[in-house]
Amino acid sequence: MKRFNDSVKPSFEHLGVLTTSNAGLGASRDLLLSRLITGKLSVEDQDIKFPPGMRDPEPSKGREDHA
Repeated sequence: MKRFNDSVKPSFEHLGVLTTSNAGLGASRDLLLSRLITGKLSVEDQDIKFPPGMRDPEPSKGREDHA
């Protein structure tokens, strides 16, 4: 039983650290998101680089949308 406890103890300690970090990140997210939504925080002048999966698709060249 001691061998098992010695084996899993680091995992549970790491879980505690991650849980604490996650709570802090959630609080930061909530604070920043509310400020973004209300306009108290602007990102208008920021040079934000989105990862490829988050980018808007580029329009096809040589094709025009007629709506």
